[in-house]
Amino acid sequence: MRRMPNKSLNFLTTNGFRPLEELLLGNSLSGILSEFLVQIKAIAATLQHTHENIKEAASILGIDRSTLYYRIKKYNLPRN
Repeated sequence: MRRMPNKSLNFLTTNGFRPLEELLLGNSLSGILSEFLVQIKAIAATLQHTHENIKEAASILGIDRSTLYYRIKKYNLPRN
C-alpha cells in the first residue's frame, strides 16, 4: 500500500505562512478563525491589487500559482 506524503497545511498569518499544527498549539478557535480570515483577505486584496494577475499575485504572496488557484477555488473567492 502506498503511503501519502505527510503534507502540512500552511496558512498565511500576520507573520507569514505557518503550518496548521503550529496554529493549533496554544491558540483558541477564534484565533485560528481570525488567521484564516487574514489569509482570505490577503489573497483577495492581492488579487485586486494585481488586477487578478495570478502569476504576480502568487509571487507577492510567496506561493506557487497552483496553490493560489487551489485556494481561490477552495475559499470560493470571486473572480471577474
